[in-house]
Amino acid sequence: MMFSRKLLLRVLIVNTIIALIPPFLLLALEGNVSWHHLLGSFRYSLIYAHSIGSLAFATMPRVWIASEKSSVW
Repeated sequence: MMFSRKLLLRVLIVNTIIALIPPFLLLALEGNVSWHHLLGSFRYSLIYAHSIGSLAFATMPRVWIASEKSSVW
């Protein structure tokens, strides 16, 4: 299954935006946080967001198609 560059770019942008949530929550809840700590938090959340988001992007269309073919219980 081939994906267009536009679609892959959209997935990368969405994953990166989702990765920004934990550092913003850390800043909102802790208040006085160093830039180094925020950058470290963003780095880890970026790795997780791209790993989980990319796997979900790759597998969910196939799961959706397979579930449509099965009968309702």
